[in-house]
Amino acid sequence: MPGTPPSAPVGNDGGMSKRRPVAPLLPGWVVVDGLPMYHRYALDAPADAPTLVHVHGFGISGTYLEPTAARLAHTYHTYVPDLPGMGRSMKPPEALDVPGLVILLAFIAVLLILGCIIDSVSILLLTMPIMVPIALTIGYDKVWFGMIAIVAIELGLLTPPFGMVVFAMKASLPPDVRVEEIFLGAAPFFVVLLVALALVIAFPQISLFIPRLLLG
Repeated sequence: MPGTPPSAPVGNDGGMSKRRPVAPLLPGWVVVDGLPMYHRYALDAPADAPTLVHVHGFGISGTYLEPTAARLAHTYHTYVPDLPGMGRSMKPPEALDVPGLVILLAFIAVLLILGCIIDSVSILLLTMPIMVPIALTIGYDKVWFGMIAIVAIELGLLTPPFGMVVFAMKASLPPDVRVEEIFLGAAPFFVVLLVALALVIAFPQISLFIPRLLLG
């Protein structure tokens, strides 16, 4: 590959005392020979920096590939394509009949309903094997989608008429305390969780800031 990366200052620790933050990889789509191809890219490096392409496919795991590419994005112009027919390139967004946000809201509705009747661990075991691949195909971040799922499930546990947390609390209270009173007492917490869910959906960085800071 032509060109050499800009040299980093080296101290007694080999230049590792100050680690650069992980650069965010931006999603995008291109068409190669008529085939849609999903890719992520970062252009944070200097203008004269070389280009580095990390190909995702044929047994190369995106779990390890994406963080590595993000750390190199300050030194190289970085591109991480999913080969056509593999990864997220298997189903481009135009192949979906409905917008991704509608699918996300449908997932939340399912989690709310299930939260009324079964416990959170059972909901995760039942739904995540189905929902996570679909969310990744649409292009949603794994951490972001996981945060949304957890908050939605907790909302379901407080949702009348079958909120499991409310009935568990009723069993530990005196008999003269009515279920309706418990639902009314839980209403402020329900509103707070609902606002938190809306904020996480509208501003993904709320849920991604700390993980990216720790990984950096």
